[in-house]
Formats: sequence, structure tokens, C-alpha cells
Amino acid sequence: MQPEGNDGPRGAPIDRLLARVETLERRNAELEEALRVERGLRAEMAATQDGATGAPRTEGLQHSEDRYRELVELAPVGILIHVDHRVAFINAEGARILGATAPQQLVGRAMFDIIDPRDHQMAAARMKQVVSGRTRTTIAPSTWRRLDGCPVHCEVAGSPVVYEGRPASQVVFVDMSERRQAQEELAKLRAAVESSGEIVFLTDRDGLITYVNPEFTRVYGWSSGETVGRVTPRILKSGQAPDEYYAGLWRRLLDKEFLRAEYPNRTKDGRLVWVDGSAGPIVDGGGEIVGFLAVQRDVTESRKRDQLLELTQHCVEHAGDMVLWLDPTGLILYANEKAVEVGGYSRDELIGMHASVLDPNFPEASWADAWTHLKTHRTMRLESSYRTKDGRDVPVEITANYVAFGGHEYNFASARDISERRALSAQLEHAQKMEAVGRLAGGVAHDFNNVLAAILNFSEFLSEGLPQADPLRADLEQIQAAARRGATIARQLLVFSRKDMVRPEIVDLNAAVSELEELLRRLLGEDVKLVTLPAPGLWPVELGPGQMGQILANLAVNARDAMPHGGQFVIATENHVVPEGAPRTPLGAAPGRYVRVQVQDSGCGMTPDVAAHAFEPFFTTKAAGLGTGLGLSIVYGIVKQLGGEVTLHSVPGVGTTIEMLVPAATREVTQALLASPPSPPTGTGQTILVVEDDEAVRAIAARILLRAGYRVEQAANAGEAILICERNAIDLLLSDVVMPTMSGRDLAARLQRDRPGLPALFMSGYAGDAPAGVPKDQVELLQKPFSREQLLASVAAALQRGVV
Repeated sequence: MQPEGNDGPRGAPIDRLLARVETLERRNAELEEALRVERGLRAEMAATQDGATGAPRTEGLQHSEDRYRELVELAPVGILIHVDHRVAFINAEGARILGATAPQQLVGRAMFDIIDPRDHQMAAARMKQVVSGRTRTTIAPSTWRRLDGCPVHCEVAGSPVVYEGRPASQVVFVDMSERRQAQEELAKLRAAVESSGEIVFLTDRDGLITYVNPEFTRVYGWSSGETVGRVTPRILKSGQAPDEYYAGLWRRLLDKEFLRAEYPNRTKDGRLVWVDGSAGPIVDGGGEIVGFLAVQRDVTESRKRDQLLELTQHCVEHAGDMVLWLDPTGLILYANEKAVEVGGYSRDELIGMHASVLDPNFPEASWADAWTHLKTHRTMRLESSYRTKDGRDVPVEITANYVAFGGHEYNFASARDISERRALSAQLEHAQKMEAVGRLAGGVAHDFNNVLAAILNFSEFLSEGLPQADPLRADLEQIQAAARRGATIARQLLVFSRKDMVRPEIVDLNAAVSELEELLRRLLGEDVKLVTLPAPGLWPVELGPGQMGQILANLAVNARDAMPHGGQFVIATENHVVPEGAPRTPLGAAPGRYVRVQVQDSGCGMTPDVAAHAFEPFFTTKAAGLGTGLGLSIVYGIVKQLGGEVTLHSVPGVGTTIEMLVPAATREVTQALLASPPSPPTGTGQTILVVEDDEAVRAIAARILLRAGYRVEQAANAGEAILICERNAIDLLLSDVVMPTMSGRDLAARLQRDRPGLPALFMSGYAGDAPAGVPKDQVELLQKPFSREQLLASVAAALQRGVV
């Protein structure tokens, strides 16, 4: 493995300390040199003053003083002069050491403000020695204080001078704080090297080993006596790299690079050992290489564990769930990327935060109990909330685990965002509820239609037998009108349950909305403004006759009631494509082409709890007698029947928006798929077998057919029908779809095995009962309650068509 260069100026701890010590030793030497030069200048100045007179002496003295001042100003050590224990002069380096930006900041300050109080007594004695004895003090350590109050360890030396005609003391000082620290660290490090678990060895400039520590011997098997004086690669080289590799390393070391890498070496007995090693040059004060230092760590056993740990850490950091480490008090120690992303907090903000900030269901006061519970049960799983920085509560599923490691206890918690799951669960629950209600509605409508068929037809029979002027005819007409209204309600229930089979037509929704505008204006009233926003180039859709009118009429009535003081009713259309792989939308439509119809009112709106039930049948907020509660459920049923999706969004005081996606038509030719014959023909003696388990409906059908010229055989179930067919010739089977023991379709198939070509006509309380295996658009299904005209027309068509 190719070692990597270290970006810093040093590559090994020992070498860094050596360099620091060398630097400080150099600065100490500079102090000694400064003191020597200062002594020389002092002697020169004294000789000039004592041994000369007149002008030459004055010139010599001036020359020496100029040289002395220049040396002081440029000296690499601190120099200050104090008079009466106050700073009268300090050079730039001295000001820097004491934390001043300019020497003037220190001039006038008392020396005892600069010297640490613990050294006041010693300093006073030394200053007295200099002033009274007019002799120099030796170099001694002393602790001074910077302007900011921080201590600075110095080595100082003082001497008597005359400054501006007054006795004074000159102090030369050097900051030795770094040197002291380096020496202490070096002493500790030297002691640690021998007992270190790291492999440490030194070489001279030519690469010959000069020192190995005991760990080197333990790992590689070579003793100090066997290695000192030998070249490192010759005894450690693994053989897995060419000689050019080692030559390249040597060139880089000579270029003063510091190298670090994980690579294999070979032990004395031939085993391969993986080490994490660093190597670099040791340089002297002049920058010359005097040797090399190598520090290595045996990672053979831990290498795989480290790789596995890195993989684990990577997986945790980039996990799809939020991961948090917490201490027993609830403080967050670690948060992965997902926790940062979902919460909106930075990682620094999360670290040290109490978990109660994120989870409103576990306030800080209850955390102790929660921790006790977790410690007892070791694992907890619960649903709670993850509060984001902007105040949103994200529903989460939390799995908390008690972990004891390294003598400490932790809560390792993962939290999964279950917003989508809850939304899907709510959608599923709603869909299941609507499906159950739809099934109930369809079943009720089926039975209700049988009752209505009896009421309508028997009242018609009674009416036919009464004179035109008979007052009972008016009562019968009221009965028939009420029954027809009941049939309309039943039909609405079938629409909701999506069991009302219609013959669709290709429709231009823009044209359909335009044709309905006048009707909608009448429904909305004069104080509600109708606005239509048709999109150009709208795709056609397949709708049953009147379905769009039924949708818009129901929505208009609801909107009118929501806007008692007027407002606006807007209908907008546009093309919409749901692409493959698109994320789930509130409408949840499958990929494909749709026409989006958006209906919006500016009414009073609905509260969330009301909106949640808006599509349920018979749910209404209106007073008794003012609504059936079927309006929106009919809209829901029609759109679902068409294979589309519908959603509602409402804001109290703002209004309600209904959005529908209706599948675009796959056919191109506009055609009417459902046609009614002008008048029902009569029979010519054909035999019709009527199979119906409801006695009233069976009797009605038989009576109508007999009056129209047909012969009729009646059966209450499939068994009776089979016996009748065995004895009689049958021209047409008229059967209910759903019956006990055998369905109408199965009965038809049974009879047609014995009588191929026998035509069959099916009737049902809802058209969703079309026989299995027969396309719905190919079935002539007679829907209950039927009229005389509908029954006779369907029978005539079935006889003419043949087998269904």
C-alpha cells in the first residue's frame, strides 16, 4: 500500500516535541547571546566614559548608545527598563510576549502588576540586588502575567543601567512556556515509549536502525541486538511490493515528507503482520535530516473488525431510519443523517439536546421513569412523535434498546417515519369502510327495488281497472310518484355502491359543462356567480348518460347551501398525466391519462372532522328534512365507478374544493351505446319461463307477459325451473341473477346444455349482478323496478337476439 503524505508540518508526535524543544533551545541561546552582546556594549560604554575626555569621548559614547538602542529594538528577546519599579521602556518583542500590541501599552505599568504575585518576593529581592549592588543577576525562571491575565513562564536576567540620567534596571526575558511544556511532555513520552503498545524505532540518516522499543521485538520477533545497525526494509519487507516501491518511499523521506499508511510487514518467523504505520525525518536546528522515526501499530487482528465497524457506522449514519444515542438522563450523544434531515436541526444542535425537545410525549420530568422501564425490559417499541425544528410533529415508530458498554449505559433508539404508513392505513380504513357501506347500500337497494317493483306495477294494474274520473286514480298516481322517487333513491345508492351498470358514451367534458350551465345557474341562484375555466384540447372521457350532470348538480346544491349569502362556484378542467413510478398523491390514481375536474366554492367550508365523513352516504350536517346525505356519496360512487379518483379539501370560512380525476377515453368514435325501442311489441304465444324468488316480482312479471300475448311458466327457484323445462318447450328464460342454491347464469347454462340456443334474459335489483363470464356491455340486463314497457321491450329484444 502506498503511504500517504501528511498535510501538516510534522508527521509524528515525538518528532513534533523534538522540534519544539530545539526551537526553544535556539531561543534560549539567543537570550544568552543577547546578554553577552549587552555585556560587551556595557563594557565598551563604560570604557568610553572613563578613558576619554572632550569631543572624542562624547562621540564614542553616542556611537555606543546608538548601537545599543539598535540591538535592543531588533533583539529577538524581550528587553525592558524599569525605573522605581515602573516600566520606562520595553522593546517590540517584549510587548508581544506580554500580550500588548504596542510597547506604549506597558510603559508606566508597575513591575509588580506584570510579575505573578507568587513570584513577587523573589522578584523584589532580585530587583534590590541589581539596584543596590549595581550588579547583574543570573538567568532565572519567573512567572509573569500578560495583559489579559494569562500566565507566561519566562527566564529573566537583570542588570543595572542609567536611563535618562536616573538609576534603572534592565531586564532581558524570554517566553519559556512552550519549552517547559515540551520538556514535560517529552519526558513523559520518552518514558511511555518503552512501555508503549506502539512499535517505535529510530534510524540514522542512512536508514540504519539505532533504536527499537520492546513492542518492536514482541511483534516482529527481532531483538534490539539483532536489529540495531541493520537497514529496516531488509528485515521487515513483506515481499508484496517491488524494490521500486521502497526506493520511492526513501526518496520521499529524504524530501522531508511524512508518510502514513496501512501495509503488511514480515516477522522474523515469516508471518505477515498488518500495521498502521507512520514515518518521517528528524531534523536538527539547521533543518538538516539527522535520522528517521517510525511509529507502527499492529492491526492484523483488528483490521477486519475495524472494516466491519466502519461498515456498521456507515450503515447507521446513512440508515433510512433516524438513529439516536442517548445517555440515561435523555441527552442526545449522537444523531445520524436521517435524524438531521427529518428534524431540520443541525447535528451540532442535536448533540447535547434533551430528547424531550424532540418527543413531546416524553417530557423531561417523565424521562427517569421511561429510562427505568427501558432498563428493566431492555427493549421498548412504541409509536410517538418526532418534533421538527419548525414545530411539526412527524409520527414515528420508535424502537429503544438498553445498551451497557464500556462501563456506561446508553439508550440506542431508532425512529421510523410512519407518516406514509398512517396515511395509507387511513386510506385503507376509509376504503374498507366505504366498501362495506357500499355493499350494504347495494343490498338494501336490491331488496328495496323488489318492493318498489311491486308497488309500481300493482298500483298501475289498479289504475288500469278504474274509470278516468274515479277519484282513486289520483291516489294511485301519488303512490306511483312516491315509488318512483324511492326508485331514484335506490338508484343513487347503487351509484354509490358502484353497482349501477351504465352504457357509457364518449363525452367532451367541456361541452357537457357548457350544456349544463343554465341548469347549474338555476340550482345555484342569482347571488352565486358561476365561473367555468375549460382547458383547450381536453381529452374525451367515457361517461354514462347524465352522469356528469348528476355530479355537478349534486355539487351545485351542496355549494348553494354552503353560500347562503352568495359567492362563487368555479368549474375548471384540464388534462393530467400520472407517469409511471410517480410518488403517491392524495388522489392515489394509477399511472395513465386523466381529465382533472376541479369544482370549488367560496362557502363556509367544513371542519376536518366533518370533511372526513363527507363522502359517507346519509351523512349530513343539514337539519332534518333538508337533505338526504347522498349528494357527495353519489359523486364519490360515480367517479369510482368510472375508474377515477376523487378528493375533498375544505377550509372553514374559505370554501371547499372537490378534485376529480376521470380516465381519458381509449375509444375515438362518439356513439350512443344505449338505445331504447320506440314501443314494446307484443307476444305471439311464445312461452316465457319466469324464475324469481320474490313472489311479488314473479307475479308482476307473469301478469305483464300474459297480458302482452305470451304464455308464462313460473318457478321460485332453479330446481323448479329445471323440472318445468323437462316437461315443456320454453322459448325464453327470464331469471333473476341472484337466487338460492343456483344463480341465474348457472341456471341458464344448465338449461342451454339440454336446449342449445335457448335465449335468456336476466333481471336484478342492481345491474352489478351481470352474469359472470359475460362482458357487461353485451348483457341486456333488466333492472328492477321495471315498468311494463321496459319488461316487454327487453323480452322482445332477447327473443330476437338469441342466446346471451
